Amino acid sequence: MNAVYKFLSEAKKKAESKEEKKQVLIKNYSSVLQQILEYTFNPNIKFAYKKAPIKYQPSDAPPGLSQSNMANEIRRAYLFMENNPRSSHITAKKRDELLMQLLESLEAKEADIFMSMMKKDLKIKGLTAKF
Repeated sequence: MNAVYKFLSEAKKKAESKEEKKQVLIKNYSSVLQQILEYTFNPNIKFAYKKAPIKYQPSDAPPGLSQSNMANEIRRAYLFMENNPRSSHITAKKRDELLMQLLESLEAKEADIFMSMMKKDLKIKGLTAKF
């Protein structure tokens, strides 16, 4: 499976029309992409973070050699959602630590996508919930 950032980047930079962007996303459809889009555009899902933790240091691992990947880490997104009963027992400090660890385990570009997802903006013009 290709890294999510590769085809999101393709949709952002190379696909000019809305239809071309749609085709890029359809061609590269995966459960990970589905979850990213769901978490980004579902108005009922709110994240507790709008920016990365202050001490976060992006990974400098070469592509494909990071400790983890989006397919593994997207499952942990619930930890950072507001009012999620599965994560209500986690303190704010622990949540900060978990987010920092998660982001640092991903390739820098995937970490950017994870943060963009939490901010509810993947920074792709024309990509909306109605897309």
